Formats: sequence, C-alpha cells, structure tokens
Amino acid sequence: LTLVPPTLDYGLLLRELRKVETGKLKDGTGIGDGLALAVSRLRNSKSKSRIIILLTDGENNVGQVDPLTAGDLAAGYEIKVYTIAIGKEGRVKMPIKQRGIFGNEVTTYQWYDNQLNPELLQKIASSTDGKFYRAEDESALSKVFSDIDRLEKTEIQMSEKVQFDEDFAKPLVFALFLLVLEYVLSRFWWRVLP
Repeated sequence: LTLVPPTLDYGLLLRELRKVETGKLKDGTGIGDGLALAVSRLRNSKSKSRIIILLTDGENNVGQVDPLTAGDLAAGYEIKVYTIAIGKEGRVKMPIKQRGIFGNEVTTYQWYDNQLNPELLQKIASSTDGKFYRAEDESALSKVFSDIDRLEKTEIQMSEKVQFDEDFAKPLVFALFLLVLEYVLSRFWWRVLP
C-alpha cells in the first residue's frame, strides 16, 4: 500500500504519516511484497542515489513475493536497500486496540512471542550494496537514520512554484462599504433626527 508517491514535499509526507492508523490491514509482515512495491516506485527514477529503507522485524509471514527475490530485483535496478531490524526478540507486550463498552477506543496489551530474522535482512542488504542495522529502541533508531543520512547525500535542484491568492479584496470592499455607510449616516440621517 503506497500512501505517498516518492516526493520531496516533506510537509505532505509528514501530514500523511500523522494520518496512519494501525490495525487497518490484516496482521502479518509481507517483506517481499513491500520491497517489490518500493522497487516498482523507484525503478524509473533518474536520481543518482536510489535507496529503500526497510524497517521490519524480518519475519516474512504473508505476501506473494519472496523477500530474497525482491532483494535481487532491487539489486537489478541498482537500488540500495538499508535494512533495519527493529524490536526485541522474545516475549513482548503488543498493544491491541478495541472498542470499549461506551464506544470509546481502549488499548489493552497482550503478550506475544516476537521473532526476529536478522539473517534475512543482512542478505537483502548485502545483495543490494546496502547496510544492515539493528535498533531496539528509539535512540538507536535515531542513530541509524543519522548514519543513513550521512551515507546517502545527493544534491537535488528543484524549481518550486509558489502560488499566492490575493484574499484582501473582499474584506477591503466590505470595509469601504462600511466607511461610506458611516459617512452617509453621519452627514444626513443622524443630522435629521433631533
């Protein structure tokens, strides 16, 4: 599922990310499908540096495309894949959102046996000349993104068009009408009355 096509409009991207709701799709991770979709979006890009950041636990349990095949597809189009294994292995609490008795949304937690597959992610990264990372918390993830940002710098020249809408006309006409009305009333109407 592509929410936003490849873009340099970071405002649009952040707006769409804020709208994301989890639990809309069926449970599971389709690494191969997601990676193949990302490759199809980037394959015709003329950018000097084309990368995909694959953020996952590495367990591929749904989908049609094998993750290693999708990695080979990315390598064929010379797209680097940076893989990030996120989360902790073992028993973890998973949030479950449900409707409460009053119709409100209630979050409960259920224990879940989480399995990571870093070997798969390492293979995908190495086959595409990318890099494999491991992140267990937010600060580690932030360091990973800083490293990727340092590795992948490309200068892009953009022409940006800015459209301005002149919205002052209606309030100005209304203000002029009120000014004329005040002048007319002060000169004629209010002077006639005792």
